[in-house]
Amino acid sequence: KDGKHTGRLVLETPYQREEITIVLRKKTSIMPIEDYLHKKKYLWAAYKNLLNYKIGKMRQEEYLTNIRMILEELFDCEDEIVIYLRAYLAAMEQRMEECEEFVNRLSMIPRPEYNQSTETVLFYLIGLYIKSIYTKTEDDKRLATLEARDYYENGYHIWPILYLLMHLEERYQTLTPKLLLEEVGEYLEKGCHSPLLYLEVVKIYQKDPTLVHQLTKRNIQVLY
Repeated sequence: KDGKHTGRLVLETPYQREEITIVLRKKTSIMPIEDYLHKKKYLWAAYKNLLNYKIGKMRQEEYLTNIRMILEELFDCEDEIVIYLRAYLAAMEQRMEECEEFVNRLSMIPRPEYNQSTETVLFYLIGLYIKSIYTKTEDDKRLATLEARDYYENGYHIWPILYLLMHLEERYQTLTPKLLLEEVGEYLEKGCHSPLLYLEVVKIYQKDPTLVHQLTKRNIQVLY
């Protein structure tokens, strides 16, 4: 049942006795399963909406309208990911009051230490990215870029930060398709199945079709 449970593990030999105290805590999620499934359904819809926008299936106006409709379905959800999605939409639509509120909130969050969770670091970096969309200043874009690069090179070598860097760091705009494929391909070789990365690889192949000169496991994975 829920709560704190304490027990003892006794290890005993003819010559020695050891007692180890064990503490277990159990807390059942307070979110009803219906609410959880509802949230999951619309967050997945937001992800598919992003993919359709990135591959050119819709214009920005429709993309933002869809996010607005998704957030209406999540109006009473205060999960961090939903809060950041609201801030992203506000930044894209340049709604000053909401953006300023988010920027103030962001300013009170300390910079994550290098031993903190990946999720904490990601939200910090996404927050800086959203702020740069709102302010449109080079200083804020530079800060988001430098921070993403710093974490990426200091223990957070993960594909979401690479994806963020690909949209912030100018070097990725001039990197040859072959070198870009090597960097992105590293994650595919490790088993990453992100549709966003697949899309980036397809764009690379479109720029240089000669890179698909043989059907490697990675190529089949992406093209399938």
